[in-house]
Amino acid sequence: MKALSIRQPWAWAIAHAKKDVENRTWHMRYRGVLALHASKSMTRSRYETFERFWREGLGEEYIRRFPLLPLASDLIRGAVIAVAEAVDCVHESESRWFAGPHGLLLQNLRVLAEPVYCRGALGFFNLPKEIAMKIEEELAIV
Repeated sequence: MKALSIRQPWAWAIAHAKKDVENRTWHMRYRGVLALHASKSMTRSRYETFERFWREGLGEEYIRRFPLLPLASDLIRGAVIAVAEAVDCVHESESRWFAGPHGLLLQNLRVLAEPVYCRGALGFFNLPKEIAMKIEEELAIV
C-alpha cells in the first residue's frame, strides 16, 4: 500500500475537517488507495501558520461547522491516521484548501479507529507489509 506523510495539523484537517486536497511543490502521478501518514515533525511556527489559516483563510461559515481546532499536543504524529483515494493532481482548484502549485485531490476518506504507528518517508512510499495488512483488515480493503 502506498502512503504519503503529511505534516500536522494538515493531516488532522484531512481526517477531520474535510480538507480535500494535499498541496505539494511537485506533480504527483500516483492514483489509487493512499494511506495518510501524520509525520512526526511539527514546529510551533507551522502550527501557528495553520491556526492563522484556520481563522482567516477558511471563512466564518466553515469555522462554524468545524469549530474545534485541536491543541498541538493532542495531534497524533508518526502514524497512519486515514486512508483516501488519490484521484487527480491539479494546478487549479475551487477548494478553499488548495494553495498549489500542485494539489492531490482526495476522495473516499476513511479514518482509522486507532492510529497505526510507523515510520514515514519523503514522497510516496510503500508501507511495510504488516502495517498495510493491519490497515486493510480494519477498513476491509481488497
